[in-house]
Amino acid sequence: GSVSKTLIDLLGEQVEEEIQRTFAEMQLLSDLEMQNAMNAARKNATREQLRGLKATLDALLEHNDNAPEIERIPREEIVLDKELRDSIIKDGDQRVMATQTKIRKDNMVKDLMAKRIKELAWDSMSVHGTKLLSFTTAQTVHNFPIRVPTEDEKRTLEKVRSMRRIEINMTKAQKKELGMTNSLIELAVADTAAGGDAAARVAEAAEGVLQGETAEDPDEVWIKNQDDPCLYHRFEVSTRERKTSQIVMLEDCINRAKHTFNALFDDFMKRKVVVLGKIEEKNLRIVEIQEELGSTEELFDARLNDDEQPDRVLVVEDTDVKVEKWVSKEEIRRRQEQEEEAKKKGAGEDAADRALLGMMGGTLAGE
Repeated sequence: GSVSKTLIDLLGEQVEEEIQRTFAEMQLLSDLEMQNAMNAARKNATREQLRGLKATLDALLEHNDNAPEIERIPREEIVLDKELRDSIIKDGDQRVMATQTKIRKDNMVKDLMAKRIKELAWDSMSVHGTKLLSFTTAQTVHNFPIRVPTEDEKRTLEKVRSMRRIEINMTKAQKKELGMTNSLIELAVADTAAGGDAAARVAEAAEGVLQGETAEDPDEVWIKNQDDPCLYHRFEVSTRERKTSQIVMLEDCINRAKHTFNALFDDFMKRKVVVLGKIEEKNLRIVEIQEELGSTEELFDARLNDDEQPDRVLVVEDTDVKVEKWVSKEEIRRRQEQEEEAKKKGAGEDAADRALLGMMGGTLAGE
């Protein structure tokens, strides 16, 4: 037997080896199996006994609830083991308090994280990202989200502007004392090759100054044609300090351009809201006509999308909560009172509508 097993192992076949147990081990396993079977029988008998006792107690409680009031026994007097009941209630209260404490702590952490995220991603923006959607096509227009400038950025911009104004005034003073130089005039003439109305105006002013026909400084003409009079000419941005100042001022120009576009964007958004209001009024009238005609044709449902209302990202609707919400008895009673008030109010409005339909045929227009 051992030789054949070795040959089979060498051929790579799987061999199941039987475990040889002693007589004492086999006797012990047999005793354990017997004890487990007896314990299982006892557990089942105990469970059946408890089920019977519970069914009997439930029947007695139901009989007590249905009994006449004079024969009814208070629920507190039916308790057999008051100490056990008090112990169970106390243990349940402790677990409830522990669960409430844990939930409050978790909610506090989440509220802190939400507040921090809101401060970094929402409160730090002066203009939030919004889309303007088309009514029927998939075309969308985005506005420019703009961040609130920090105090350091404001001070840096004001400092750069002040230094640039001082530099411009010093240049004017030097030109009055030392005479005009043709450095920027040559640059302006060179700009004419690239085209552009601003370059042409500067070149004309430069030629006029060279020929003595006008006293208008081409540098002044160039400055007047810029969005920011403090900007450097692109050929003047040579040193590291001027490049840094130019970057700061160009960023401010970009922000002002974004604000200008956002103003137009807000104007079109307001127009869309007005149009949506008119569509809703017409839809209400169409619904009344459909009810009279018995028509079920689907209407054009025009409303603002969530992307067009950035503030809705901070609002949590009931549909956003996927778990079942626990509602207290007070909340249920309050909701029922609100529903009753709404029904009464709606009944009054319906009466007024019926009176209008009866008197004027549902319209205020004259014949």
